[in-house]
Amino acid sequence: MGLQRLADQVKFFNRKDAKLFSSYICKELKTEQDVINGVTDILSDEVSSNLAVRSYLRETLLKHGYIC
Repeated sequence: MGLQRLADQVKFFNRKDAKLFSSYICKELKTEQDVINGVTDILSDEVSSNLAVRSYLRETLLKHGYIC
């Protein structure tokens, strides 16, 4: 859906831009929330497929995480 560029921007984004997501609204992505959900899917897929990130998160959660 053409959201990879936006996902890359979000990864390194350090300021709020109200028009960032609205500029990607189209026939398939009717709302900003649809755009945000698409970007979230892309970023979660990138994290889940990165072995180094998964290992780091697993170790960190085992050391510092707790169930509440």
